[in-house]
Amino acid sequence: MTLSAAGKTLICDGQTCIGNVPLNVRTIKAGRTEVLGPFACTVGSASITCKIATGAGFSISPAGVKEFAHAARSDTHRRYRAGRA
Repeated sequence: MTLSAAGKTLICDGQTCIGNVPLNVRTIKAGRTEVLGPFACTVGSASITCKIATGAGFSISPAGVKEFAHAARSDTHRRYRAGRA
């Protein structure tokens, strides 16, 4: 599974999923969230969820893969960002 900084997800299949993990990678403990650039990944007891600020991302668990689209911003959020709150 890949997630771009723009929020596009891509599910790999078979040989396309194989890769070499860098030597300096840390293990993230369950219940923790790690942030790297635009990505935030939270590890559960049997899952991992990775998202960008818009809410787009994915979750992987024994039940399967779930993709999240960009979250719609509320009208209140738009007014606040435009200085009209």
